[in-house]
Amino acid sequence: FAIADALRKKKKYMVTVGGIGTNHGLATTIHCSRAGIKTVLVLVPQPQKVVQQHSTAARTPAIPSRTF
Repeated sequence: FAIADALRKKKKYMVTVGGIGTNHGLATTIHCSRAGIKTVLVLVPQPQKVVQQHSTAARTPAIPSRTF
């Protein structure tokens, strides 16, 4: 939906934020490129614990939701 909205508004760039190695960033870049939109990725380092959990297929504990 975001790419269609950008095209309708004649935008030239799409900005997205994610951790280094983000699949979302890659997918956004591929699809925006196909649509003629340039992509700006803002990449941030992932905490080491997150990288370890993914690489060892460890389960992430559920975090209860809170109202802020």
